[in-house]
Parts: sequence; structure tokens; C-alpha cells
Amino acid sequence: MSERLTRLLGSLAALAGSSACVEVPDLGTDAGPTCTVSVDSTWPIDGAQDFYHRSALEFELSEPDPTAVVAAEFPGEQAVSADGLWISYLPDEPLEPETVYEAGLDYCHGSPRISFSTSELGLPVESGATMLGRTFELDLTSGRYLQSSDVAQAFSAAFDRTVLFEVQFDEGAGLGVLAGMSDGGEGSVSQDPCQPTSSSLQVDNDEAPFFSFRLDEFELVGDAGALTLVAFSLTGTIAPDAEFVGGITWEATAPAGQLGELMGLDAEELCELLEGSDAGCLPCPDGPQSCITAAADRMEAWSVPVALESVDVACTSGD
Repeated sequence: MSERLTRLLGSLAALAGSSACVEVPDLGTDAGPTCTVSVDSTWPIDGAQDFYHRSALEFELSEPDPTAVVAAEFPGEQAVSADGLWISYLPDEPLEPETVYEAGLDYCHGSPRISFSTSELGLPVESGATMLGRTFELDLTSGRYLQSSDVAQAFSAAFDRTVLFEVQFDEGAGLGVLAGMSDGGEGSVSQDPCQPTSSSLQVDNDEAPFFSFRLDEFELVGDAGALTLVAFSLTGTIAPDAEFVGGITWEATAPAGQLGELMGLDAEELCELLEGSDAGCLPCPDGPQSCITAAADRMEAWSVPVALESVDVACTSGD
């Protein structure tokens, strides 16, 4: 997945809405006599101190306003949701970390502005800290789904365990990632030794500490059953102290039949349920069967004291 496509995942939020946005007062002035539009929420909120420097800004309107234009001190690309209620603005280049910015929306009711600061993410990894050999734990359900609630429900049914991924180094191939599943037990985090791991040596490290990786196949196994992702990609930025990865987005594609089974539906029933939604059924990348793709953003993964072991073949707890 290209960097531009990766970063555009943030702007897809304008198509889905967000419970994470916080209501702000309407700061508009000089309202026209027929203008009843208000800005109901923004991302980030005014005064935020932790905005991820690769994210898109978002403005939620009470009603569509085709005249609305984002005004910012940095160039970017504006997008509007199909219903006209969400306007997003993706900076052309990542913003500077730990920097104050101002942006706003010029629309029929006025020109409200927000001021915010970017977080530390994007600063170089500190001297003495290393991302190599670090294992991070990610709850795939902890973010914001960029599709409908039906798609979120389908994928969440399979995400009842956390994903573990370790940043590795392969001489001659550069950075790599080994990904596995946690055992789902209570207490300290442990790897499930019976679930196969997946590795990727195509990690894009040209913009470290930002990185991205893609797995052509990754099996999720949990209490609800098994789900084989035919494609899984993840992006994020390692914090300066290498203790966590922030700004995480993921995108996953899975067979409709397996997803439907987790929900008590067959593939045809699930595809009918999602027909006309923002993430309906499409042919799988490697075959004629139907697949569904979901994506999510605004997640963090924290470092855990687990050294992942490579597992090639699945086993059972009794093996």
C-alpha cells in the first residue's frame, strides 16, 4: 500500500463519521439570513495537544453546505462525504511534530477556527532507544472503523484476541515484521504458540520512525472461530522512546463466507446485508469467491515484554 494511499485512509473518516469527535460551540459570525448550518464537531478539537501529524482534519456539519472550504496554513486535499455532512482535509505533507497549527472552515455561517498542537510522533527515535526487537500489542477493535456498523460487527466478531508484532532486522533485506496472536489469557501477555505467524520484509523504512507493512495472508484465531485474512496491511509511527506505536491504521480483506459464519450467516446473506454499503462484497484478490475489506484508524500499540517465536504449522493445545 503506497504512502499516499495509506495516509488517505485518514480522510476516509469523512465518509463514516466519528464518535471520537467532540462537540464544539458554533463560532460562526455574519450568518446569512437563510443559513442554518453549524459546525457540530471537529477533529482535532480546539486546543488539542496530541494531533497525529499524518491525520486528516475533519469538520462535521449539521447540514450540507456546498460552499464550505477548509482554510489552513498548510496545503492539503479537501474531500466531502456523500451526504455532505463531513469535510476532511489531508495535508499534502505530514505536519511537523510538536508544533502549533491553526485551521478552520469558511462556510455560509462564518469562519470558525481551531488551534491545535501535533504530538511527539514523527520525532526521531531517541538515542539509546531502539525499535528493533520490540514487540507491540495491538487490539484491532480499539480504533475507529471507516465503514458501516455492519462491517465493523462482522470483523469485530473475529478480533477477540490481540495481535502481536515484532520489529526485526534481516541482514540484506532491511527491516521486517513478525506477526502473531496472543493467547487470549488473563494476566501478562503471551504468544499463542499454536497459531502460525506471518512475516513481512517489505517494511517501508524510508521515513522512519513511520513504517508500513503488508501480509499476503494472516490467520486470526479466537474464541469466536478462525478468520483467514487474504490481505492485511498496517501503518504507524514509533514514538521517540520506542515504547509505543501511534497513529495506527489497518486494512484487512477477508472471505465473506468466513465472516458470515462468525455472524451466523452464509456468504450470500452477508453480502445482501452489506449491499449498497460503503464496503460491500467484491471478488477476492486470489479467486472468484466474495471478499469484504475493512479499515480502521486512530489506534496505539504498546510495547510488551514478549519475544515472538516463528510458528509455521498450527497445532492444538494438546500437541
